[in-house]
Amino acid sequence: MRKLRKKNFILLELLIAFALVSITILPFIRFPYAQMRKEIDLLFEMQLEKVAQEELADLQVEIFQKKVDSKLFFSKKAQRDKPYQEEEITLSLFSKRKRKYIKQVFLYWERQKKDSDNKTYAFCTIKIKYFYPKNLKSAALIAKTQFIAEKKPS
Repeated sequence: MRKLRKKNFILLELLIAFALVSITILPFIRFPYAQMRKEIDLLFEMQLEKVAQEELADLQVEIFQKKVDSKLFFSKKAQRDKPYQEEEITLSLFSKRKRKYIKQVFLYWERQKKDSDNKTYAFCTIKIKYFYPKNLKSAALIAKTQFIAEKKPS
């Protein structure tokens, strides 16, 4: 009868087994983090859209109440290129996650028309662009609305 000799594991075999297990587990660890990052980006985008819609509504009310300066109606080319207002805003989620954006508001008119009462009306556009502070070339969000407003006498 032969004696069965017990075979020991070699360190190389253990390292190969550990590497194979790590490679198979890695996608299960990495996928939830990537998915969570996408969900957080989507939550910030939704919050930014809400802020943009509120800002558009506020500006529209100011224009209808004639609180906005009449220089809006003088030069459509200049107003299209130069922001009416520019500021930095901070949005926060869960009190720990914060993102900063640069907000640029553009106000300009497309066309003007006088009616029979000699009042001038303009087809106006409000465009709000939100940028990440590091990348001012491509906008994170652009919100736009158009309406007709009476020109404020100057």
